[in-house]
Amino acid sequence: MKIVLNICKAGWQRLVFSPMLGIVIGILGCSGEPGPVRVSGSVVSEKDAGLGEVSVVFFPMDSKARTAMTMTLTDGTFSLDVFPGQYGLGFSRMRGGKTLQNFMSPASQQTQEYKDMVKEGKGGIPPKNTLPEKYIDAKTSGFEMTVQPRVQPAVQFKLPVAE
Repeated sequence: MKIVLNICKAGWQRLVFSPMLGIVIGILGCSGEPGPVRVSGSVVSEKDAGLGEVSVVFFPMDSKARTAMTMTLTDGTFSLDVFPGQYGLGFSRMRGGKTLQNFMSPASQQTQEYKDMVKEGKGGIPPKNTLPEKYIDAKTSGFEMTVQPRVQPAVQFKLPVAE
């Protein structure tokens, strides 16, 4: 009788754990699709000076890829995870602009510019892109990259910009 109970217990555990194993494998993925790959690099001027605070956007050129975006550090370097695929790249570097908060001061010191913005219901002066406009759009930037499903070597993108 004791042997029969042990067999029943073992059978019960197999019935419970086998489907659970299938669920775990399904959740973790077994599809064979590659996961994201780390892409590191830098954005530099024509004089090889690192360009900080540049938005770098990877626009997918095929349906397998996904859009990814990052911002360069002050030395011009960046790092992000991107799914394998073919990408067009876009760049922008926004500078300047003011929000109403930048204008906050005692009423006696408020500028006419501040008063006009409040009157018109504007949120501030928008920043301007300091890179040539063609670099914003992946179709006109002239930069493309293929991300392979393995470790990527560091990349460098050279942009004409007034430093």
